[in-house]
Amino acid sequence: MIDYAPLVAAWKMIGLPAGVSGTSITAKMTDADKLAAINDWQVAGPIVDIPVQQLLAEIEISTAIFALETFATGQPDGTQPHDSALMAAWLLIGKPGSVVPGALANPNSPLFKTSDPKTFATLKGMLDALLAIELATPNTTGITQTVNDSILAMTVGPTLAWKDANGFIDHNHFNAWDLFNAGLISAAEADAIEAARQ
Repeated sequence: MIDYAPLVAAWKMIGLPAGVSGTSITAKMTDADKLAAINDWQVAGPIVDIPVQQLLAEIEISTAIFALETFATGQPDGTQPHDSALMAAWLLIGKPGSVVPGALANPNSPLFKTSDPKTFATLKGMLDALLAIELATPNTTGITQTVNDSILAMTVGPTLAWKDANGFIDHNHFNAWDLFNAGLISAAEADAIEAARQ
């Protein structure tokens, strides 16, 4: 049996659900207009793994690598923001003189497993730490807001239709009979909508 709860909630709201792009539901819309709007809604795709080389290429293309390498030669100074950013730099590109390479130093690393929430949170935390120092003192770490955003954007998979993200994968699109089955309109209203769509 199909769970129509997400469709019912969307149908009864005004506006757009959080994280959804597309046409907002308004009080003045007809049932057919609301149905068309919901069928066109899109959401961001799931978090996906990214190749280590792709992440490294983004840092190199942005020239952030030069500032990041220079920053990584520094020493802890006892302040949390600086030391967190320094640790992040060491984890990403390696600590100079250390035998342990950074995550980006191994060309054979196939993927940054960002689909794992813990790995994603770790990467985001490292980028946030480096960004905080960069915002406080420009050209320090090289991880600007633009670099940060483009790296995080790599972790988001292709957009999905809202219906797919809510479990309606076997539906090509919602039709008036879905609204009827969800208890939102009568059979006569479903017939009228479908007749007008023909």
